[in-house]
Amino acid sequence: MRSAFTRRDFSKICMGLGAIATSLPGAAARKLKIGYTCITWGTFPRGPEASATLEPALKDIGALGYYGFETFPEVLEDWDAKGALAGLIEKYGVPLTSGYIRTNLTDPAAHKENLAQVIRLAKIIRKYGGRFGVLAPNSVKREGYDFKAHRANIISALNDARWR
Repeated sequence: MRSAFTRRDFSKICMGLGAIATSLPGAAARKLKIGYTCITWGTFPRGPEASATLEPALKDIGALGYYGFETFPEVLEDWDAKGALAGLIEKYGVPLTSGYIRTNLTDPAAHKENLAQVIRLAKIIRKYGGRFGVLAPNSVKREGYDFKAHRANIISALNDARWR
């Protein structure tokens, strides 16, 4: 009987391959900076496990020699509110590289609220040394979706959300 292959199994294999790749001759010469996302550890925004999974994720990522990490900035915001994020990053020696910001780009009624959220979360990313904010647009029902009808709203939301 074959057991299920989990995301944790997959991440262990990927981390191992990454560690091997960085130890190969010539890897240092390229100065590759490979980071890792904490989503593999179940670190999702405001979820019951968010606080519990960030530390094990950083411990593993740091121990395997990865350059940095990415996570949802809502998770960073939770740790920041506790005054514990800087210490956690320092403890495991893994710098924050980016945050994955979910936002609605298609609904003009949500534009003002979404922009405020993007700015708030971008400030958290910046505060902890992150250099990138990945804007993840809302999902749409592909069947019947009219991109042309939403194009102007999407462009406006992206232009307003760019980091200054």
